[in-house]
Amino acid sequence: MIYKLISLVLIILGVASCVKTPSNPAISEEIEVNYGDCLVLCEGLMGYDNSEITYINTASGKTVVEAYSQSNVGFRLGDTANDIIIENDTIYISSTIGNFIEVINLKNLKTIKRINLPENSGPRKMEIDSKYIYCTLLFESKVALIERSILEFTGQLIDVGPQPEGICLGSAGIVYVANSAYGDFNANHEYARTISVIDAITKTEVNKIEIGPNVCEVVYNPKNQMLYAAYYNLPSLTDSLGGIVEINTSDNSIGRHWRCNPFRLSLSIQGDSLFFIDQKRSDKTKTNAAVSFVALQSGNYGNLITTDNNDIIYALSVSPIDGSIWVGNAKNHQSNGILSQINGNSLTRNIPVGLNPNCIAFVR
Repeated sequence: MIYKLISLVLIILGVASCVKTPSNPAISEEIEVNYGDCLVLCEGLMGYDNSEITYINTASGKTVVEAYSQSNVGFRLGDTANDIIIENDTIYISSTIGNFIEVINLKNLKTIKRINLPENSGPRKMEIDSKYIYCTLLFESKVALIERSILEFTGQLIDVGPQPEGICLGSAGIVYVANSAYGDFNANHEYARTISVIDAITKTEVNKIEIGPNVCEVVYNPKNQMLYAAYYNLPSLTDSLGGIVEINTSDNSIGRHWRCNPFRLSLSIQGDSLFFIDQKRSDKTKTNAAVSFVALQSGNYGNLITTDNNDIIYALSVSPIDGSIWVGNAKNHQSNGILSQINGNSLTRNIPVGLNPNCIAFVR
């Protein structure tokens, strides 16, 4: 059995265990979240217990950088918040080092409940259907099922491949999970390079699809019923490209393949384009990172914008309201970031957000 990742992580987990669990937290500043508003999840720095939500009214420009902290006095969002889902009037946030899912009232950003997951399990990415929240557990190589009706983890786990990260719902009760093997860490595992196919009814893995090294993201496109998987390649292979692979979900066959360094896959509203951050692989390549796209009908691949060498584009999202494209700039990973909107071939708006913005969610 693989040791639960690295001794450093275990030390940090000891720090994370001191995080308070909110219990009817007081509110110091009332924040009213409405349709069209934007919430930016900021992971903070690992080991510093400083994850945050930044609130932005995209119409007026009103911004509250530390919106969660101001709405929950004396409590913290945990260490290394990794994913956010907005469903109806509720927000769900996974904390990788904190080992919990925070349940938050969308209207005022006040914590409702903290769902504790197995110790040292490393909750990563989430998906949701009418019955369950599905959460990948990086350090356990499993998917946890949280019952929405009671907002509790009752011990239901599904075995998948090594170090799962990205997860998405397909059609007909199928869930797809990207098994990253955590890059070089577990690259020689038998099921590294794969996607697990889960039957949500039987709650079992029914198939594996081989993709490529360090496969971290999966996105299902209901418009063409294709699955798109991003593999990053191994960090040790500094000049090697990763790629995006298209999978036909009717038979799990591999289709087109685009070689690039993809990060943060996001579909257009129409489902005709796939946007992503094309990362700079190493200084040896002498190329800047970019925000790129694949036109899915033609298969053409190009850049929307090329970023400055000093920028670290760390988040990307397409607004489900108007189709606009937004990116989060983590700058140097040590200071607060910036949220920008892509307009033509440039970045506009440039709104201040918290430290290391990694997810951008819109209220609809």
